[in-house]
Amino acid sequence: MTSRLAAAGAETTTRSVGDFYALVDGFRMGGARSPVVVETTTSDGSREKDYDDDDDVDDEATIDPMTQWERLREWRTTSTSTSRASVDDFHEFLVSLRDKPEPRYQALVAALLSVQCLDKVALRAYERLRESVPGGEVTLEAVRGMEHEDLERCLKTLNFHSTKARYVRDCSDALHYKFRGEVPRAVGALKTLPGVGDKLAHLIASVAYSDTQGGDFSGVVVDTHVKRVAKRLGWTTTSADPEKVRMDVQSLFRNGEDWEEVTLSLIALGQNVCKSQLPACDACPLRDACPSSTRGATIDVEDAGNV
Repeated sequence: MTSRLAAAGAETTTRSVGDFYALVDGFRMGGARSPVVVETTTSDGSREKDYDDDDDVDDEATIDPMTQWERLREWRTTSTSTSRASVDDFHEFLVSLRDKPEPRYQALVAALLSVQCLDKVALRAYERLRESVPGGEVTLEAVRGMEHEDLERCLKTLNFHSTKARYVRDCSDALHYKFRGEVPRAVGALKTLPGVGDKLAHLIASVAYSDTQGGDFSGVVVDTHVKRVAKRLGWTTTSADPEKVRMDVQSLFRNGEDWEEVTLSLIALGQNVCKSQLPACDACPLRDACPSSTRGATIDVEDAGNV
């Protein structure tokens, strides 16, 4: 959807692109300081607008990212309602699949079901699928052996259930014929699978392999919260390009050991505190260590009325 807005002689072209299996936000700016409105689907299935303005972070503010990270990690360990992300339960479920038969395949299927859908709804659909296959485990050949109508029936409560059923089927066939039945660990190879985009590929690489197996093949998973919070913290210079955000954030944590927790921490902060339009800076654990805080070096409260 593309719309053209004109105000005070500045023209902003806004384009929200909802790629079904990856957050691909394409847009361009025609005004000098007009914010770009990016509408995305958050990890809990809701729609959210972000306002991206490259001038909202004080470039002269020098705050050590590792100091910010230590505070953020300490906040996450408090186990309060505000420090927990809505995706934590789903993430824990994906990690728990490591003890199941064909854990990487099961994680791939569960991740496919979760796109643009509430995590709890996706998990219920996954359990129906598990109960419907022989042996009670979602394995590659068990899914390939299902009638397509039965597969769709298991997923009927999901958004775009027909499309997701087709992607699960096509992914299963691709793994069988092209990858000898194994889910690839490299992000580039994962993105060749039907329905798997950049965000989903990094998620699967992150959770489907342990640290010793996955290593540098995983990465920070960039959703709308990660883009917004990373930019406000000064960890990246833009929230417009998910790949640049990923590379900028990963460059701060070069050994990759913290990538998974960094992702979940930024999502939790973005969902519960550092919201798109009215960030709760007074309640933020980084309020005195953030260049965009209303209590820090500059003010970064985006106002929808400015658009």
